[in-house]
Amino acid sequence: MRRSWTPLLLTLLCAAPALGLTPRLVKDINTLPSPEGSEPDFMVRSGNLTYFVANDGENGQELWRTDGTEAGTFQVVDACPGECSSGSFPVAVPGDLFFFVAFDGSDQSLWVTKGTPATTFRLTDGVEAQAFGRRVFWIAGVLYFAANDGVHGSELWRTDGTAVGTFLVADLRPGPQGSNPDELTDLGGHLFFQADNGASGPSLWKSDGTAQSTQLVRDPVPSSATHPGPSLLRTVGKNLFFAAPGPRGGAIQLWRSDGTARGTTTLTSLTVGLRGNNTILDVTVLGNRLLFAAVTAAGEELWASDGTPKGTRALTAFTNPRAISLNALRVFLPRTAVGNRLMFRADDGSHGIELWTTDGTPKGTRLLKDVCPGTCNGAGVTGVAAGGRWYFAANDGSRGFEPWVTDGTEGGTRILRDVCRGTCSSSPFGFFALGERVFFLARSDSNLPELNQLWRSDGTLRSTVRLTSFVTGGELPFLDPFVRNSVGNALVFAAADLRHGREIWRSDGTAQGTRLLKDVNRGDEGGSFPRELMTAGGRLYFLAYIQDQPSGLWKSDGTEAGTLFVDDLEEAGLLVSQVYSSAEAAGRLIFSAPSSNTPSTLLWTSDGTPEGTRTLLPDGVQPRSSLSAAGGKVFFVGGDPVHGEELWVTDGTPAGTRLVADLTEGESSPRIEGLTAFNGRLYFSADAEFQGRTLWTSDGTAAGTTPVVAPGAFSLDSPVLTEHAGRLWFIAYDDTRGSALWSSDGTTAGTAPAVDFSADSKTFSATHLVSAGSRLFFAGEFIGGEHGLWATDGTEAGTRRVNPSPFTLGQRVFGFNGSVYFNLAGSQNLWKSDGGDGGPDILRDREGQPIVLLPSFAFDSSIVSLAGRFYFVDQAGSLIESDGTDGGTSAILENVGPDLLVVGNRLFFRHRDRETGHELWVLE
Repeated sequence: MRRSWTPLLLTLLCAAPALGLTPRLVKDINTLPSPEGSEPDFMVRSGNLTYFVANDGENGQELWRTDGTEAGTFQVVDACPGECSSGSFPVAVPGDLFFFVAFDGSDQSLWVTKGTPATTFRLTDGVEAQAFGRRVFWIAGVLYFAANDGVHGSELWRTDGTAVGTFLVADLRPGPQGSNPDELTDLGGHLFFQADNGASGPSLWKSDGTAQSTQLVRDPVPSSATHPGPSLLRTVGKNLFFAAPGPRGGAIQLWRSDGTARGTTTLTSLTVGLRGNNTILDVTVLGNRLLFAAVTAAGEELWASDGTPKGTRALTAFTNPRAISLNALRVFLPRTAVGNRLMFRADDGSHGIELWTTDGTPKGTRLLKDVCPGTCNGAGVTGVAAGGRWYFAANDGSRGFEPWVTDGTEGGTRILRDVCRGTCSSSPFGFFALGERVFFLARSDSNLPELNQLWRSDGTLRSTVRLTSFVTGGELPFLDPFVRNSVGNALVFAAADLRHGREIWRSDGTAQGTRLLKDVNRGDEGGSFPRELMTAGGRLYFLAYIQDQPSGLWKSDGTEAGTLFVDDLEEAGLLVSQVYSSAEAAGRLIFSAPSSNTPSTLLWTSDGTPEGTRTLLPDGVQPRSSLSAAGGKVFFVGGDPVHGEELWVTDGTPAGTRLVADLTEGESSPRIEGLTAFNGRLYFSADAEFQGRTLWTSDGTAAGTTPVVAPGAFSLDSPVLTEHAGRLWFIAYDDTRGSALWSSDGTTAGTAPAVDFSADSKTFSATHLVSAGSRLFFAGEFIGGEHGLWATDGTEAGTRRVNPSPFTLGQRVFGFNGSVYFNLAGSQNLWKSDGGDGGPDILRDREGQPIVLLPSFAFDSSIVSLAGRFYFVDQAGSLIESDGTDGGTSAILENVGPDLLVVGNRLFFRHRDRETGHELWVLE
């Protein structure tokens, strides 16, 4: 089978000294770039810099920084050296220090930097830092965070940015389970957080950064150790607010604390409502009040609290029970206000989803404007405050969702611009405030609804302008969520264009000042993707993509000038995208391939010209097996409704493509298998007229297609046929000796058993027969008995089991320089054996690392020989060269495709180069 490692791939000659072969590009067939972007993400501003995570194509995903200039945009550290990614996550703090969490291959470590490689250090070693979300907080020059050192479990740690100042604060719950600190915040310069010491359950704690100062403030439910803990911790003035069950458990209540046990009390008496015990959905701060969305038996309302029971009350009286959550899984109240007012979305049951406003009092809480009159929804999801205005998406019922702005009054609530004119929606999102300006994404073309552009506005129609003009090219210019931040007075963001892929851009708010900041990853991920490598007439043939065509047949003599397009392989409007099998007949290429969108398989031929490239088989006939060349012809099993599956032959012309012989009359099939060329003829196994599976031969004519021995003399146990030492070898069974290893010179008289397997006449099922130097190796299983690998010199005395321990060979088996190389079932390591007493050993590279093969289920991979060495692609996608020894085995090139083919003195393969993408390369 083409490009398969089984049953026998190669019999290779003696190894030669290293030749120092240099790979080179044959031709850049597809010159249209398909850039590999660095995919900038996790942008955070700290001081005068913006940090982000990006992949330059060589070091994996690592931490980068920018000051808004190309020269000031560079990688800070390679926390996970090599191509692996550290997956850095930023933690912004005031000042010039910047903390981040990175995976360095062993744990999630905490790092600190001032923005240069020289000022970047790992603070924790062997400690898994859990500095995400609200599990990290900065107070007065100290960063508090949750971490697990593998001994104490998840506990509270602290750092001042130095290694000596990084340590465990307190072990609140001794043992590996840990107290799991979360919801870190501060009140009056003291750290408050949720933790579980194992006795009180999740409770409110506080600390000044020492073990002695770390103490329990209040257990919200003293009678239980399994209750929900304090959440949504927020500081307003001298009060710390949080949500937790009441002292008797049950529904979640709003609490306030002054930092003491006595001053920590509940403010509400909410009862179980529509969401069960989860009565407080979200919180935000407005001036000296905490606003929160709460659920009662009647439904959802917006509440406010000044820290006293009397000053904790509902601001709304909605009739819609889902007025604030709007049936979403989570509720998000805005975190920024416009002056002393907060804008929020609600559906009161009469006006649909619209924008509401509040100053924190019931009297000052009202519908801002019924943008879409009636019960239709007018207010979109996203919005942002900037320059005393609130920018948001809205739909007035006639123009779709467009960018709107409000100053907090009904009269000052208006559309900014009808970006997608008419009834279509520009669907603005990703609003980002920078000074008094707002940047957002919107689409202006209803024919390209996914193609967003960057816009900016100062709150007027004239200042609302488009900054980018991206065109579609397979990758969307922007993704949702829109990754962006700022540096100085400029916006930095991630965007993709046709030339660079997704990279980091900047904008100063003008079209002229909106540009690529730096092409971090200069690699090309595109190319022609050469594949299905075939050979005929001393040429290489392959399929490849070009700019204006999905696939086509190409040929190459190994030079750029001799690498030419042959044909688009279009048959009745159907294109060929893969090849099943190939062979050569009289210098012509013969190959079988499926047609796209149909179940048909076609047989093609090509002499390297468009005129000489055509299909061969008549309608209704399809190749059903791999192709095998013998005697200047190509044989295959063909199927048609009249004859069933029988032996066919072709010389590469329509007239010379025909049925060889109908071994079983009618629609029944002889189950032809194991097509093998030997001494200029084809040999195969078949069960003609149900006389038992026997060995057949053919010269391509009906008269010349006959059994080698009379049917019934023996039965082939498996279809595996292999040439070794000038003879054809196979496993067969007869009633006298049971299973045995047979050999043949192609004649009846010259066909005889060579090695008897068992005096007990056990049946042996062979999976592999491999010729390697003077030995023939065979593998399989005695039915009901042992399985493994054997070696023979063709005599019973010279036949021995390679290893007394039973094992099953996998799909990769080949011979080289007197040894057999193979993988075991369920293993991807490459093993070797010379048939001696030493037993099989794993092949290793010169660094002592075991060779790991590509998964057999993932790729139909190749192994080939050239100049006394063999070559294949390992699991990492590296081209491996080996002389069969550990010291002579090494990777010579990375990013190589699994399909390899030797044509003459050249080895062809696909390689991804950073400049040209996936193209055809050669070793010669």
